[in-house]
Amino acid sequence: MGSWTRMQRMVSLTVGAVGGAAGFWYASRQWNQRQVHASWTTNFEVSKCGKWDYNWDHSRDPRSLVEPVGDNVDPVVQNRYNEKLDKKRTRVTRHLILVRHGQYNMDGRTDAERYLTEKGRKQAACSGERLKQLGFDFDKIIRSTMTRAQETAKIISGSLPELKLHDDAMLEEGAPIPPEPPVGHWRPEVSQFFEDGARIEAAFRKYFHRAEPDQKQDTYTLVVCHANVIRYFVCRALQFPPEAWLRISLGHASITWISVMDDGRVTLRTLGETGHMPKELLSRPSNQTKARGTRNLILIRHGQYNLDGRNDSERYLTEVGQKQVAFTADYLKRLGVKFDRIVRSTMTRARESAKIISGSFPGLKLLDEPLLMEGTPIRPDPPSSSRHTDSEIATTHARIEAAFRKYFHRAVQKQGDTYTPVVCHANVIRYLVCRALQIPPEAWLRMSLQHASLTWIAIGHTGRVSLRSLGEASHIPPQLQSR
Repeated sequence: MGSWTRMQRMVSLTVGAVGGAAGFWYASRQWNQRQVHASWTTNFEVSKCGKWDYNWDHSRDPRSLVEPVGDNVDPVVQNRYNEKLDKKRTRVTRHLILVRHGQYNMDGRTDAERYLTEKGRKQAACSGERLKQLGFDFDKIIRSTMTRAQETAKIISGSLPELKLHDDAMLEEGAPIPPEPPVGHWRPEVSQFFEDGARIEAAFRKYFHRAEPDQKQDTYTLVVCHANVIRYFVCRALQFPPEAWLRISLGHASITWISVMDDGRVTLRTLGETGHMPKELLSRPSNQTKARGTRNLILIRHGQYNLDGRNDSERYLTEVGQKQVAFTADYLKRLGVKFDRIVRSTMTRARESAKIISGSFPGLKLLDEPLLMEGTPIRPDPPSSSRHTDSEIATTHARIEAAFRKYFHRAVQKQGDTYTPVVCHANVIRYLVCRALQIPPEAWLRMSLQHASLTWIAIGHTGRVSLRSLGEASHIPPQLQSR
């Protein structure tokens, strides 16, 4: 009995030692995976989920179409390879303008009964006129086969009568992928995600790709469909985590513009644009507007400024920039919400922009914030040329990150809704958007903002964040727009 007891004790000690070692190894491994660097460090590498895939559009990258050559090859062979690459390259841009349908009858039991309301028809007409004003040479209108999208596209075509309408059932509304964070009031069956997700992904692969090598000029294609579909497309096109699609909110008949460049890069030029509509026509799903205690940050890029200025004081607003900001001020006034203050960067162009806006809101305090000054917040991916050193970028990153932590936090429910305009700069706004939506911050340069545009972020008291618009500038006449 004693021998057996001693053996049990030895086995227990051995197992304990091995288990402890394994546990230590696992804990050490997990700690290394969780280890993060301080925000001011220069030790930065692009995260795996933030790394840009140049062959995202399925073998349209010229380098995937031409047999590669080795590093040390004959110059003649290298020249032949370069010539083949050149033939496979496109030199034009594909623009996809995604329009959500107008407001519709939510009480309809079937698709045929979910037709546009009177407000929805007016919304579609406003968007049709806006698209006409842009003056783009649209090639066609593609529309979902669901009633509300069919009717919206038909109304828009009244402003663009030369365009043919093309129906596509793959663009119908659905559940593309389980969202993160999940939503309590909307929980489709797993089978619905399985079916809808494949269809919507197929639609993305059909329409989102760079131009063909033989295409001679830029194209502009209108796609009229649905909120879930558009939000999923945005995430896929920008290579954001696709499960983040529900962190975006789109108004009815809103306009979203995505450009696919010749080198495979993708740019989001505007999202959820509704500034061309009067306030009484603005609407979005009621379940996204009922929550009380929401902190609304309206990020405004400064107006056009003197690019020839050698220092900040010489980079003042141009006459066009002043007019742009005046239209933005008028739009903010039309929204009819009560702002608590105006926060502005201390750089000249932002200070002047905020001053013009404050003229429409007498008595509203102006708060100067040096943390919001322009700069390169982090090296972007895909990469872009920069004259700044790693040390300079690290210093700027720490400052802009401090601004994010100062102004981006959940609301206090008892205080009710708050609305704060923040006048600053394109790089700052794009970084703040990435941080707020919890997408890789190095993706900030995949967005483009016009001068005096609005980007609206709502933070609920539960901590949920919603991007309601990005780069909205449809309140500015097309002849005054610039970026």
